[in-house]
Amino acid sequence: MLDARRLQLLHQIGSAGSITAAARSLSYTPSAVSQQVAALERATGMQLVVRLPRGVRLTDAGRALADHGAAIERHLHQAEEELEAVRAVGGGRLRIGAFPSAGATLVPKLVSIFTRRHPGVEVTLEIQEPRESLDAVRAGLLDVALIFTYPFDDGPAAADLVVEPLVADEIFVAIAADHELAGRPELDARDLAGVPWLVSTDPDCARMLHHIAAEGGFEPRTSFKSDDYLTVGRLVAAGLGAALVPRLAADAMPASVRLLPLRDSLVRDIAMASAAEASPAVGAMLAIARDESAQSAPSARERPTTSATAARAETSSLTNTLRR
Repeated sequence: MLDARRLQLLHQIGSAGSITAAARSLSYTPSAVSQQVAALERATGMQLVVRLPRGVRLTDAGRALADHGAAIERHLHQAEEELEAVRAVGGGRLRIGAFPSAGATLVPKLVSIFTRRHPGVEVTLEIQEPRESLDAVRAGLLDVALIFTYPFDDGPAAADLVVEPLVADEIFVAIAADHELAGRPELDARDLAGVPWLVSTDPDCARMLHHIAAEGGFEPRTSFKSDDYLTVGRLVAAGLGAALVPRLAADAMPASVRLLPLRDSLVRDIAMASAAEASPAVGAMLAIARDESAQSAPSARERPTTSATAARAETSSLTNTLRR
């Protein structure tokens, strides 16, 4: 088995261009460095270093191993940084604001990871719409806020805050399974002109419907207002109207509701916002959110959803991997 320390040493030799310079930077003697190189060459059975009149150069095999040595150094540096972050977040509190569907889906995943790593930190959650939670962050009443914006407008202003993008959440049309439109694989905005609507009382959420209505050339006729997706799902299932439902809220829909994608896909971009001057706990949460958003479920445009049951399965995948 290759010795990781010798690979790091080989990387230093390649960077310095000589055994003497590498020895000096590592506080070793040139003789000790040469002995380690010789031991590594015996272990590999290959020449790794070519001695020149002035300095040395790595062979192809030496460069390959030196690259691994560099990677080892990066991983060790990252491990030290993460350990220091854990040490720094030994106590205090983390106050989170989140809009309802994120509070029910994304927050439990992130907080679960956070509390396992930082059990000494008190974590609290406030359910608020984005504009409220951003104002609370500015006022120092919250530490981080989960917010959403739409590609078709600027949404709540957050230029003065640190904003970490997380996930693109597709918006579906929820409609009763026995509705005449329910059998279609996807809907065009123009298909929705005669449909009564259940809408949110939050103006940021209501903008979705007005955007779609403008695309379809109709004025939406609203029948009920509710910010509770469980209530919305029951009203849709009863045939009292259609609603716009994000993937994150899909598990609140009854099985008798169909969630249909729009032909011109509509998404909202979810992000985490915090003040520029933040505590170590905020930095730790942002790091977790960044790591967990590195991968995500495929876009719903790649796999249209026609039932709430299927959408619930995809929502579970999204929140379990949360990686976007």
